[in-house]
Amino acid sequence: MNRLRALLTWAFTCATLASAQEINVENFNNPGATGSVIAGSSWTNNVTRGPETIIVAARDDNGWGAIGQSINATGMNYITIFARLDAGNEAASLVLNFEDQNLRTHTISVPTANFSLGSITSVQVPIGTWPSGFRFANITGWSIGGGTPPPGTLKLRMTFDHLLLSANQTLAAPTITSQPVDRVVGVGGSTTLAVSAAGTPTLRYQWKRNTTAIPGATSATLAFSNVTLSSTDNYQVDVSNDFGTTPSRVATLTVVDVQPTHALATASAGGYIPGGTVTITNTITYAGTTPTALGWQVLLPTGWSYVSDGGSAPQTKPTVGATGLAEWTWTTVPPSPVTFTCTFRVPGASSGPQSITSLAQITQSGVSGGVLARPDPLVVQAAILPHSADVDGNFSLNVGELTRVIQLYNTRIGTTRTGAYTNGTVGVEDGFALDLTRASGTVVTLSRYHSADTDKDARISLVELTRVIELFNHRVGSTRLGQYHVQTGTEDGYAAGP
Repeated sequence: MNRLRALLTWAFTCATLASAQEINVENFNNPGATGSVIAGSSWTNNVTRGPETIIVAARDDNGWGAIGQSINATGMNYITIFARLDAGNEAASLVLNFEDQNLRTHTISVPTANFSLGSITSVQVPIGTWPSGFRFANITGWSIGGGTPPPGTLKLRMTFDHLLLSANQTLAAPTITSQPVDRVVGVGGSTTLAVSAAGTPTLRYQWKRNTTAIPGATSATLAFSNVTLSSTDNYQVDVSNDFGTTPSRVATLTVVDVQPTHALATASAGGYIPGGTVTITNTITYAGTTPTALGWQVLLPTGWSYVSDGGSAPQTKPTVGATGLAEWTWTTVPPSPVTFTCTFRVPGASSGPQSITSLAQITQSGVSGGVLARPDPLVVQAAILPHSADVDGNFSLNVGELTRVIQLYNTRIGTTRTGAYTNGTVGVEDGFALDLTRASGTVVTLSRYHSADTDKDARISLVELTRVIELFNHRVGSTRLGQYHVQTGTEDGYAAGP
């Protein structure tokens, strides 16, 4: 302890010589301490005093402090706490309260995880902005502890050595500003543990697995790829500089044997039809410990919307018509494999390949992680369909089928030809009907458009009719056959000929 105190005294003396100003708030000496146990707190009879420290085995209320002080904190910007974390501590934060003569207070909170377990470390944090009206030039009292009202709720187990106010940031062990968090990842997946720290350069990092240093793991991140079940373990990082070492919290990596897949259901195996629906079969297979909760997320193509689902019943699911991201959750997890289907509506204007990304969300002991479904993404091709005019689906246009397109083209309001059509289901051979009420210039959106309507304005123009006639007139020699085939890159997706 004396060697550490000498080193700290040297560091702060150097800082003072560089024009830094310091105020010793408390040294916890016995005798000679500024403060004492606060009456009525859980610290009463739960503080062991040493020559230079106090050992606290109390609750997380503020139980040590002083009143009747006259501390001039003008120009002070940092508070440094010399302390250690002791076994059995449950309190997440250490709280320091300052009070002025008007009983206004200023509170500073420091994560207890920033202190080393079993060894005194110095943790320096900014004081922050004093509250409006707070008389920092005349601080009359202070207290330290867990910040909750007496008698506290959680065990506070710490040893305190020194409290110091300073104008400038002085040499200290690093402060961890963002701790590594627990992760859940599927077999074969990837994830990263990360820490953020502040302190006097140069900061050094050493990751450990169950207290054993991992060779070469000396950066602020620890990356995992193609993980196996054996990667499940506890991981921690020590952040150090020339003045000390600060250990991070222990983060748990849990690797689960979960295999999510998704595929087009048999009814949709041929691809999607614009304006129709697509059904996907999803399967989540898991082995080992049953997850405490399960989720499924589907990132939908633009304009696609949820219609229905079937199979393993979830506790929550999307609302009908939901777009963008569709989500299902099971808080009561069914036995493996979990299989269900979901059906989506495809916009009438959809064209080309459509990509669907699905993710299984696995929760174990309150920690969640995602596993992408295979294949990633699931690509849904447009179904190879006959031209809308080809009502018998033989990839050949006859006179009757051409006449039907001419009928749509000739739709009129009075003497004005509009060429307007709409979706129809009753008494029409091609699924379309004449729109006898829509005037020219009126814009509508249909669930499905005629193949001839290449600009998708729900009207058949002369140019579009001419294109159908072109397909109709396909000949071999002098014989008209009207044959056509699917062809990408053309205005309507078709080309003349077999």
